[in-house]
Amino acid sequence: MKRLAGIGLLALTVLFCGCTTAKSLTLLTDSGDLVKLTLDTTDGHDWAYRDNVLTIGFRDTKVMEGVLLSGDGYERFVERLKEEYEFTHETTPFSLDWMVRDGEVTLLFPIDPGRVGMILSSRAEEQAVRTVLEKLSFSAKEKE
Repeated sequence: MKRLAGIGLLALTVLFCGCTTAKSLTLLTDSGDLVKLTLDTTDGHDWAYRDNVLTIGFRDTKVMEGVLLSGDGYERFVERLKEEYEFTHETTPFSLDWMVRDGEVTLLFPIDPGRVGMILSSRAEEQAVRTVLEKLSFSAKEKE
Protein backbone atom coordinates (compact mmCIF):
# COMPACT_ATOMS: atom_id res chain seq x y z
CA MET A 1 0.00 0.00 0.00
CA LYS A 2 2.83 2.42 0.87
CA ARG A 3 4.44 1.66 -2.46
CA LEU A 4 1.26 2.62 -4.34
CA ALA A 5 1.05 5.89 -2.39
CA GLY A 6 4.68 6.62 -3.24
CA ILE A 7 4.12 5.95 -6.94
CA GLY A 8 1.03 8.17 -6.89
CA LEU A 9 2.99 10.98 -5.24
CA LEU A 10 5.82 10.59 -7.76
CA ALA A 11 3.35 10.71 -10.67
CA LEU A 12 1.78 13.84 -9.20
CA THR A 13 5.20 15.46 -8.82
CA VAL A 14 6.10 14.70 -12.43
CA LEU A 15 2.72 16.05 -13.54
CA PHE A 16 3.24 19.37 -11.76
CA CYS A 17 6.85 19.73 -12.88
CA GLY A 18 5.78 19.41 -16.51
CA CYS A 19 3.29 22.29 -16.26
CA THR A 20 3.78 25.54 -18.07
CA THR A 21 2.47 28.92 -17.06
CA ALA A 22 1.39 31.75 -19.28
CA LYS A 23 -0.09 35.21 -19.02
CA SER A 24 -2.65 36.53 -21.48
CA LEU A 25 -3.77 40.05 -22.12
CA THR A 26 -6.76 41.08 -24.24
CA LEU A 27 -6.86 44.64 -25.58
CA LEU A 28 -9.51 46.55 -27.49
CA THR A 29 -8.01 48.72 -30.25
CA ASP A 30 -9.33 52.03 -31.58
CA SER A 31 -10.66 50.23 -34.64
CA GLY A 32 -12.68 47.80 -32.52
CA ASP A 33 -10.42 44.76 -32.80
CA LEU A 34 -9.84 42.50 -29.83
CA VAL A 35 -6.18 41.50 -29.64
CA LYS A 36 -5.12 38.66 -27.38
CA LEU A 37 -1.43 38.44 -26.48
CA THR A 38 -0.03 35.44 -24.61
CA LEU A 39 3.44 35.03 -23.10
CA ASP A 40 4.85 31.74 -21.79
CA THR A 41 6.10 32.71 -18.32
CA THR A 42 7.35 29.28 -17.23
CA ASP A 43 11.05 30.16 -17.07
CA GLY A 44 10.87 33.64 -15.57
CA HIS A 45 9.69 35.82 -18.45
CA ASP A 46 6.97 38.29 -17.50
CA TRP A 47 5.32 41.41 -18.78
CA ALA A 48 3.51 44.55 -17.78
CA TYR A 49 1.12 46.73 -19.77
CA ARG A 50 0.95 50.33 -18.59
CA ASP A 51 0.07 53.55 -20.39
CA ASN A 52 -0.37 51.64 -23.68
CA VAL A 53 3.20 50.28 -23.55
CA LEU A 54 3.93 46.56 -23.30
CA THR A 55 7.17 45.79 -21.44
CA ILE A 56 8.53 42.22 -21.54
CA GLY A 57 11.25 41.16 -19.14
CA PHE A 58 13.20 38.19 -17.92
CA ARG A 59 13.79 37.88 -14.17
CA ASP A 60 13.29 41.60 -13.53
CA THR A 61 15.45 42.73 -16.49
CA LYS A 62 13.68 44.54 -19.32
CA VAL A 63 14.19 42.72 -22.62
CA MET A 64 11.87 44.70 -24.90
CA GLU A 65 8.98 47.09 -25.05
CA GLY A 66 6.46 48.05 -27.65
CA VAL A 67 3.07 49.31 -28.69
CA LEU A 68 0.06 48.14 -30.64
CA LEU A 69 -1.06 50.32 -33.52
CA SER A 70 -4.29 49.87 -35.39
CA GLY A 71 -4.98 50.01 -39.10
CA ASP A 72 -3.60 53.00 -40.94
CA GLY A 73 -1.42 54.08 -38.00
CA TYR A 74 0.56 50.85 -38.16
CA GLU A 75 0.76 50.87 -41.96
CA ARG A 76 1.93 54.50 -42.13
CA PHE A 77 4.54 54.01 -39.41
CA VAL A 78 5.94 50.86 -41.06
CA GLU A 79 5.99 52.54 -44.46
CA ARG A 80 8.02 55.48 -43.07
CA LEU A 81 10.50 53.18 -41.33
CA LYS A 82 10.98 51.04 -44.42
CA GLU A 83 11.70 54.13 -46.52
CA GLU A 84 14.64 54.97 -44.24
CA TYR A 85 15.91 51.57 -43.08
CA GLU A 86 16.41 48.10 -44.45
CA PHE A 87 14.49 45.32 -42.70
CA THR A 88 14.88 41.56 -42.93
CA HIS A 89 11.67 39.58 -43.28
CA GLU A 90 11.33 36.41 -41.22
CA THR A 91 8.52 33.91 -40.88
CA THR A 92 9.54 32.09 -37.68
CA PRO A 93 8.03 32.03 -35.12
CA PHE A 94 5.57 34.26 -37.03
CA SER A 95 5.73 36.80 -39.84
CA LEU A 96 7.80 39.83 -38.83
CA ASP A 97 10.31 42.37 -40.11
CA TRP A 98 13.57 42.74 -38.18
CA MET A 99 16.18 45.52 -38.12
CA VAL A 100 19.25 46.19 -35.98
CA ARG A 101 20.62 49.75 -35.85
CA ASP A 102 23.03 51.24 -33.31
CA GLY A 103 22.58 48.26 -31.00
CA GLU A 104 18.79 48.50 -30.99
CA VAL A 105 16.56 45.82 -32.47
CA THR A 106 13.28 46.98 -34.00
CA LEU A 107 10.59 44.42 -34.76
CA LEU A 108 7.48 45.03 -36.83
CA PHE A 109 4.75 42.47 -37.13
CA PRO A 110 1.20 42.66 -38.36
CA ILE A 111 -1.07 40.84 -35.95
CA ASP A 112 -3.96 41.14 -38.39
CA PRO A 113 -2.65 42.67 -41.66
CA GLY A 114 -4.34 45.95 -42.50
CA ARG A 115 -6.07 46.11 -39.12
CA VAL A 116 -3.57 45.95 -36.24
CA GLY A 117 0.17 45.44 -35.73
CA MET A 118 2.79 45.59 -33.04
CA ILE A 119 6.12 47.40 -32.93
CA LEU A 120 8.71 46.20 -30.41
CA SER A 121 12.20 47.47 -29.69
CA SER A 122 15.06 46.11 -27.61
CA ARG A 123 18.65 46.77 -26.65
CA ALA A 124 19.08 43.19 -25.42
CA GLU A 125 21.22 40.61 -27.17
CA GLU A 126 19.69 38.98 -30.23
CA GLN A 127 19.28 35.59 -28.50
CA ALA A 128 17.29 37.17 -25.64
CA VAL A 129 15.01 38.84 -28.19
CA ARG A 130 14.53 35.60 -30.13
CA THR A 131 13.73 33.73 -26.90
CA VAL A 132 10.95 36.21 -26.10
CA LEU A 133 9.54 35.92 -29.63
CA GLU A 134 9.36 32.14 -29.27
CA LYS A 135 7.34 32.57 -26.08
CA LEU A 136 4.94 35.14 -27.53
CA SER A 137 1.72 34.40 -29.38
CA PHE A 138 -1.18 36.56 -30.44
CA SER A 139 -4.50 36.64 -32.24
CA ALA A 140 -6.99 39.28 -33.29
CA LYS A 141 -10.67 39.34 -34.09
CA GLU A 142 -13.33 41.93 -34.64
CA LYS A 143 -15.37 42.79 -31.58
CA GLU A 144 -18.78 41.19 -31.77
